[in-house]
Formats: sequence, structure tokens, C-alpha cells
Amino acid sequence: MLDRYLRKGGRGLPGGSSLLKQVVLFRQGAGLPVEHAPGPLTYEAIHAAIRAHFTQHGRPTRKTTGVVPDIGITWWSLDNLLKRGGRGLEGGSTLSREANRALAGVPVPATDEAFLEQVRQAIRTHHAQTGRAPRKNTPGKVPHVGGAWGSLHNQLRRMGTTLSREVNGVLGACPTRAP
Repeated sequence: MLDRYLRKGGRGLPGGSSLLKQVVLFRQGAGLPVEHAPGPLTYEAIHAAIRAHFTQHGRPTRKTTGVVPDIGITWWSLDNLLKRGGRGLEGGSTLSREANRALAGVPVPATDEAFLEQVRQAIRTHHAQTGRAPRKNTPGKVPHVGGAWGSLHNQLRRMGTTLSREVNGVLGACPTRAP
């Protein structure tokens, strides 16, 4: 709460500061070393960390993943900074949105390529049997893969793609609804 009052004002505080700024000012005034005065963040650094995480783990990051490499804060804290602003970020974004921007055009790791080929074959099979492209709410089991289409969609999202993206890649701009 104190940090909120320091940032926004309230309880007699004018706003425009933060708890960290006050600690730094106190330490400087007392002649103590300032051990951690974080500098501004850039979207380039955030995107680089997101891509590094994707390269290392083969899946996009989530805000519960842990500590951001080379930035030194948690993904949760970074998500909050992206939402509300601070450390040079203007706010109004999310970790998920920045991950989508950072990973646009990043190739899927080779370990997932065999699974994706199974998914693509399942899309072709479903389309051949029904004449319609599968969607995440399509009933029934996924041919060649098993499980429900919705579960497959969620698994593909964790891999950095989606069912609709794979359908468009296999079938092109194919209508998913009957005319």
C-alpha cells in the first residue's frame, strides 16, 4: 500500500515517487552504498529474454515461470510493469502480448516438428471426412493424435502456435463454418 501511495498520492503523500526511489534516496543521504538501483527496461531487452526462454525451454514463458534472465525480476513482476508502466515502460501491455510480438516468425523447435506433422495430418483427415476445418470446439477425438480438439489447441498454444494457425497453414484460408 505504501508504494501505491508514493506512486499515486494519498495519505498526505504527493505521488510521483516509489518505495524503491525513497530507499535509494535514504541510502544516498546516509552515505550508504546503493546496491540495487534498477535501470530502465527496453522492449528489445524484454523480447530478447522471451526469445531466450523460448529457445531454452521450447515454449513461451508465462508470468509464473520464475526469474527473467538478464533482467533480474520475476516474469510476474515484468507482467505488472508492462501493465502499469515503470522503469521506462509506458504500460498498457501484458507479458502475453509481448511474447506474441517477440515470437512472431520464430520457427518451432525441431523436437516439436514431428508432433506438428501429426497435427497437420489430423487436420487433413478431419477435413477429408467432414468437409470442414476443425476448430477448438469441434466434438470428437483428434485422429492420429487422440484427445479433444480443445485440448490440442491448448497444447499448441503452449508450443507457441494455435490450432487455427495450423489449420490455415494446411488448408489455407478455408471457411470453418458451413455456408
